[in-house]
Amino acid sequence: MGALLRDRFRIQYDPTKQFLFWDGEYMAFQSSYKNTYQIGSDAMGKPVTESETRTTTAVWIKVAADSWAKDDNWGGYVRVESATNEGMWIDSKDGWIKAVPNKAEHVVFVDKFGHYEIRQGSATGRPLVLQGSRFRFVSGAEPGRFQVF
Repeated sequence: MGALLRDRFRIQYDPTKQFLFWDGEYMAFQSSYKNTYQIGSDAMGKPVTESETRTTTAVWIKVAADSWAKDDNWGGYVRVESATNEGMWIDSKDGWIKAVPNKAEHVVFVDKFGHYEIRQGSATGRPLVLQGSRFRFVSGAEPGRFQVF
């Protein structure tokens, strides 16, 4: 993983969404930038380019209590380390991601070798997905792909 469980790290929805608190829940937010790449030259020698737009912002979190690691998966209670709602904990009992003052629900990061799935409670628990503009743990859903830095 690269980060010790006691270290804070940032998490980014892959690759164009981030976590932000909004009305007490995590909400997807886009803050984008444009990259232009030269992919070759035309017959006249002029550059041929391709552009893409991406989001780079993310929230700082910390697996701060009852942390564990096994078989490249890891988890525990997650505390927010960003300025917004710093020191609050992640709660997801009803599926929706919320900030609460006390530890509430275990979160598990499942290593998929290139990205992580985030699941509620266990490695086989409900996966975290983007539903509308908010993040939610949903049974039977296609898991979201997350990058951990």
